[in-house]
Amino acid sequence: MHWDKSKISMLKIGKYFREISVVVIGVAITLLAGYWINTGSIKNDVALNLNAIKIELERNAIAFEKYANLLHKSTRYADYVQSHDEKSISQDSIRYYSYTDEDGIGWGDINSQTVLITNAFEMLKTSGTMRYIADKELLGNIWEVYTIMENTQKSLDESFQWKRELRIIELTTERGTPVPNRIFYSLGASHRMELECRQVSEIIKNMLSEWE
Repeated sequence: MHWDKSKISMLKIGKYFREISVVVIGVAITLLAGYWINTGSIKNDVALNLNAIKIELERNAIAFEKYANLLHKSTRYADYVQSHDEKSISQDSIRYYSYTDEDGIGWGDINSQTVLITNAFEMLKTSGTMRYIADKELLGNIWEVYTIMENTQKSLDESFQWKRELRIIELTTERGTPVPNRIFYSLGASHRMELECRQVSEIIKNMLSEWE
């Protein structure tokens, strides 16, 4: 059988395109599979990070509320100090407010603590997952709540530093029987700290309820 050269050329070209098509389809399938795997991995990472953030916020809400309850011991002492002048303050009352509870905590033992927990938030910021979060409003709310918590922690640290400084002044300058930290507690600092901790706890809870 005699084949026309043009027909042979066409067969070769057809075979070539079929081979190319197989390669192209194979590459496309590989890329598509990789995309699906990568997309699924990103979605999984986002879900894991957000779940960790939610759990951490729940822990922070509890931690700030618990610390507010602890600060309430100081607030009760402050109320007493504010309502009495130095002459009318009873040493029995001072001993009463200094009495420690079952945890060994009295008003004089309350000092600055690192209440804020940020491990999950720091991981979210450094992992690069943040840019894949589609809900930008949620992301903004997360940033805002952590900023509020950080400012509250800073306020606590500064207040207790002030307490330490005033205590040194008071104990070295006052004559007679001193009223522990009278200057600090008479200025309402403990009231403000307790209020801030309760407020930030409520802010977290409200944010979490909207998240649901």
